[in-house]
Amino acid sequence: MILFQYLDWLPKIPPELLIDPYVPDESKIGFQDTGYTRWAIPKELETWLFSNISQEVGIAGYQIISQDVNAHCDRRSWAVNYIVDTGGTEVVTSLWQQPGQPIIRQPSIKIPAYAKLDCIQSHCIEPGRWHLLNTHVLHSVRGIRTQRSAVTVGLNSEDPLLEIFPEPVK
Repeated sequence: MILFQYLDWLPKIPPELLIDPYVPDESKIGFQDTGYTRWAIPKELETWLFSNISQEVGIAGYQIISQDVNAHCDRRSWAVNYIVDTGGTEVVTSLWQQPGQPIIRQPSIKIPAYAKLDCIQSHCIEPGRWHLLNTHVLHSVRGIRTQRSAVTVGLNSEDPLLEIFPEPVK
């Protein structure tokens, strides 16, 4: 079962497509929660993602995180993220299991900060590298000191590595 994996065979996003994601137009907000906003991406970046990452993109946006995010599950099944700014030198993304519960959970679960959880994996995700995250596993982001930004692609495939992404070039 894939929980987290770097996808180093995917191409880096060209710097000219990584513009400041903040758009002061609230109609461009795709999703917002405490400390988290996903903004719509420019058409040029969307076209590049469809051509270079996947034709099966369900959600694509700029992800801005301004504070730590407690353990939760997303609505989407998978996140394919490209960190632009880490949000600090010690930001950790962790995957969790709640005692007595399965690892794979229902979408949109939020767990309070005080809940007892068992850490399965932790990663200080490097900027400028694509990674795959199983978002139906409880995950959190902690240690944010500045704004964390990323390009995020949402997928709902059963197995995105087999169904969507090409095999790495050997």
